[in-house]
Amino acid sequence: MGITLLSSENIEGYAELLTPDVAENLTREHYRGIVLNTGNGMGAMVWELLNAESDKPTESIIRYVTASDEEAMEDLLDSYSDHIETDQVTRSSFELDNASDVVRNGLAEAGFKCSDAEGSVLYVTLNDLIKIRAFGKRSPSYVSAIGGLRMVQMRQGIANSIYYGKKGLLQDMAQLSRDWYEPDLSSCVITDGKVNGLLLIHRKPSGILVPSLLYAAEPDARKHLLFMLCFSVSAAGHDYSPGTTVEIHRHNAETRAIAANLFPGAKGEKVIVGERKE
Repeated sequence: MGITLLSSENIEGYAELLTPDVAENLTREHYRGIVLNTGNGMGAMVWELLNAESDKPTESIIRYVTASDEEAMEDLLDSYSDHIETDQVTRSSFELDNASDVVRNGLAEAGFKCSDAEGSVLYVTLNDLIKIRAFGKRSPSYVSAIGGLRMVQMRQGIANSIYYGKKGLLQDMAQLSRDWYEPDLSSCVITDGKVNGLLLIHRKPSGILVPSLLYAAEPDARKHLLFMLCFSVSAAGHDYSPGTTVEIHRHNAETRAIAANLFPGAKGEKVIVGERKE
């Protein structure tokens, strides 16, 4: 079959099958990836395991698929099924943009219920954020960049966020290194000597900025959330061009409501979505 399991040690050897934005995630604990390179067929598949360290059923989200032909797609899906069986996955799902007919047909033939949909991700520019009047306010002195935090403060802020069930896009937030976040763009709230709010922003290799966590403790959560957004938008305006892409994930009801309020009428890209019980 010619399938190779990807790891941080061999990623560079398969750069032609992976985008840099996809490849960087394979250093994370709950990401898995495989490649097929037989000379006749080529392809790659990357997925993320959810709930792998909890009492909830383990699920898989397929994040990336490419295949040169039907046979390559079939080989990838067969290997994927073997791997998720080992991890005791109970459900697989995906949301894929720019999927080829080979990928779409292969997923459908493998038992996934596929349909067209609007993507959950909004792509806006930094200038779109700068133009929002609410983000033009000056932040108070207790809001600062996370680059000035001591390691113990950063860990305490992350621990507080996890305790209150706020992980944003980051299932593995506790395992990620501090370097995953942009130190001058990501911001925090410090009150009574404690980190009581975090806005964590990741910069992909492509340069796209991804707000990954927005959390603030009560009783002043609403006010502190706005102040962190103001701080980070202002900082980004100084360090990045207005045309920089910002990736807004509408992954739950709260983020969908915020996005609808900030960008009324904005639509995500066309994607295919699907799921399969394992």
